[in-house]
Amino acid sequence: MATARTIIDGQKLNLQDCQEEYRYRNCTIDAGSERVHLAGVQFDHCEFIGDFTNNELFDCELISCNLANLDWHKSVFSGVTFTSYRMTGVLMDTCRFVQCEFRGVGGQMFNLAESEFNQCRFADCDLTDSSFQATRCKEGLAFPDCLLTGADFTVINLKNWDFSAARFDTLTFDPQRLRGLKLASWQAPIILELLGVRLEA
Repeated sequence: MATARTIIDGQKLNLQDCQEEYRYRNCTIDAGSERVHLAGVQFDHCEFIGDFTNNELFDCELISCNLANLDWHKSVFSGVTFTSYRMTGVLMDTCRFVQCEFRGVGGQMFNLAESEFNQCRFADCDLTDSSFQATRCKEGLAFPDCLLTGADFTVINLKNWDFSAARFDTLTFDPQRLRGLKLASWQAPIILELLGVRLEA
């Protein structure tokens, strides 16, 4: 994204009042009453409040912000980077993500059910008890250095998905849809145990 030209610091404003190519730092961002199409904005250590359903963010960067327990249902994110975010309990179900990256996100109970991913990546995220149920992703997703314990991957064909660099001790998935899932050798016994297979030493 282009470098933000103007810095707005420590203010409270509605999302629709944010301007393209601006940097908002230590601000409180209210959803407001209008649904917006916003591009090229950087949010740095901002607090988001309200209902953000049906918004569109393009080429934006969100750094160390608080999105906990917010609703972004049916929103579109393209070229958006989420870095060191607090996203516990966030609803991003039925959303569309294109070329997005999640880095260092605390996303326990993150709800991404029925969302669509295109060229996206999760890295070093805590996704404990999150839901990826019925998500769509043609090329699969990778989760390097992510914690996936308790995550829900049901109603997904896991071909081309990559769990090999993730950590987990429990997962929910459909056994008949595991074919083509990439695992590390140390993870295979965990999956077998979840399938009810007992390994003898």
